[in-house]
Amino acid sequence: MDVQLQKLIENVADHEHAAEEILLLGARAVPALADFLAGPTQPSPQARLFAVCMLDTIGTPAALVALGQSVRAHSLQSLHPQYAQAEYVVKNEALRRLARRRYLPLDELVSFALLEERLPAAAAAAA
Repeated sequence: MDVQLQKLIENVADHEHAAEEILLLGARAVPALADFLAGPTQPSPQARLFAVCMLDTIGTPAALVALGQSVRAHSLQSLHPQYAQAEYVVKNEALRRLARRRYLPLDELVSFALLEERLPAAAAAAA
């Protein structure tokens, strides 16, 4: 992953500046954002939520695929409770944003999110 982009994502105190930099890169930032979400979970969700927000804002097909992959990554049952709680928030937000965009294959993601992860956004998307 691009080290400079990783620092921007992780600097939760200055996400306004980070958003400007990432949005200037646009689609070129998607691989680094996707790598960040595929990488290790964190005990606090802020940086990972920011990556979700940036992928949604960029909105390219590759960005939406990365959001979908983030819902499936990191089984909550396999994580330490503190990390699982933070990742639950991240996964739920990613799914909520995909549902709002009517992302396909949403049905498969909703089924997974309901049955495996029990995400509230999955219930809302299924309704």
